Amino acid sequence: MKHQPHSSAESQQSTTREGKRELILEGHETNFYLSHDPDYLIQEFKANGHTNGKRSSKKPSPQSLRGGISSYLFEHIDGFHIPTHFVKRITDSEVMVRRLDMIPMFVKVYNFSVGSIPERFGIKDGTQLEFPIFEFYLHANEHPVTWVNEHHLYAFGITTPDECKQINRLSSKINAVLRALCLRRKLVLVELQLEFGRYKGQIYLGNDLSPRMCRFGDATVEKAVDINKYSPDAEDVEAVYSELLDRLSLKI
Repeated sequence: MKHQPHSSAESQQSTTREGKRELILEGHETNFYLSHDPDYLIQEFKANGHTNGKRSSKKPSPQSLRGGISSYLFEHIDGFHIPTHFVKRITDSEVMVRRLDMIPMFVKVYNFSVGSIPERFGIKDGTQLEFPIFEFYLHANEHPVTWVNEHHLYAFGITTPDECKQINRLSSKINAVLRALCLRRKLVLVELQLEFGRYKGQIYLGNDLSPRMCRFGDATVEKAVDINKYSPDAEDVEAVYSELLDRLSLKI
């Protein structure tokens, strides 16, 4: 019988003697807490500071919308047999995930010439690329993020050649699946950042798929794609995230 995580939200979270959840990893955008099952963690989406104290209590919070977008996308790619850490959504801003041994690198996928691509390669900013670009970045805590190739990962013992093949294959498939989803929603997937970890001898997608990791654009504009419409730095981020979630889940 396949092992299932605990079902109730209250029983899923491990607490200290003082009644507080036990935090094991604090990130800029998400926190991770222990659960009662050693194979699973509770991932909490944190507030990102865009509300400025003016948000109506009737509006969904940015962190709950980020959690909703990420959960929807994880559930979608799960239908394509892509291994991920996502198990299920618990609350608006919390999900249960598998406890991965995270690899200290990430894959940056560019479908458009954005970020550092225009400056590095002389391609006009915002140009849609004929083929996606996949780049590896090392992000060990004590060192700045560094652009590397596969041979660096092997030489430094970050991944094995077989693991790198799995990461390449998964990155390509995830990008293709999300691009196809966006095409049906009249959106575009501009770029995305993918982080991976090990779980029971296999490579799994980790972290999240919120707008902080996936950059979406609007393809309904008349003359050109608006690649900045769903920016996490938008002034009314609740409205931006809410529209994006509706578009992705076909509520409009």
